[in-house]
Amino acid sequence: MLPTLLLRLLLGLSAGVVIGGASAQLITGDSSYIVVWAVGLGVAVLTGIVVTTGIARGIAGDATAGAQPAPRWQWIVAGVLALLGAGFSVTPAVGALASGRLDDPITGSHQTLAIGGIAEAAGTHTVTELDLFPGFVLADIVNPPEHRTIDEWTYQFGRAENTGPEAVQPTDIPRESFDMTSIDLAQVTADIPVAEKAAHMTSPSDVHIGIRRDAENDGNVPTVSVFLTDKYHDATVVFDLSGTVLHRLGSAFD
Repeated sequence: MLPTLLLRLLLGLSAGVVIGGASAQLITGDSSYIVVWAVGLGVAVLTGIVVTTGIARGIAGDATAGAQPAPRWQWIVAGVLALLGAGFSVTPAVGALASGRLDDPITGSHQTLAIGGIAEAAGTHTVTELDLFPGFVLADIVNPPEHRTIDEWTYQFGRAENTGPEAVQPTDIPRESFDMTSIDLAQVTADIPVAEKAAHMTSPSDVHIGIRRDAENDGNVPTVSVFLTDKYHDATVVFDLSGTVLHRLGSAFD
């Protein structure tokens, strides 16, 4: 009985790890989720085997006369393992879904991954606009090799996708384009609390970032615009690449 149970546990753990890791890769594409889901689902499957084995033994015994139901301590251990397994495998996904941020470039944890993913898929890192939203990244990519047209690319859940031509094609691509990999993403993240403080918004309901070159103002270099919204006001705070505030716009400053 014992070797058979150990074999089942080993196979169940292995299957859970593989299924959990593969699911996280398909859904999020993020290594931290892959590890958590793999371990969590592995423990959950392991627990399921322990529980079902205990139930089977409790109802039918070992198909031998006089077999005793599983001891109470086994049920307690199985219950604790079931809760731990479910918690480890479900909590990260539920928390991310509840906040709407399975892939959160605003915090900085996925910025490099998103920008690198788009650049690799598109075959270029030249853009006319880069927008970071709570759940995805948009980039207006300058199509190589002619560099005369713009396509919009989206990065979400670990995948970059070309969503088609930009609705409004720029008229002066050379003056509006820049290298999105040259942006200091740590500085972009640091601009957010500065913008919130300037707008007197402690808990904005929406935050997103736009990076683009202004061909007419600000020295024609990329600027970072932090867009904020709360229940009462909206605000846009524009920064240069070093974090200096250039402009303050919106009802929050009226």
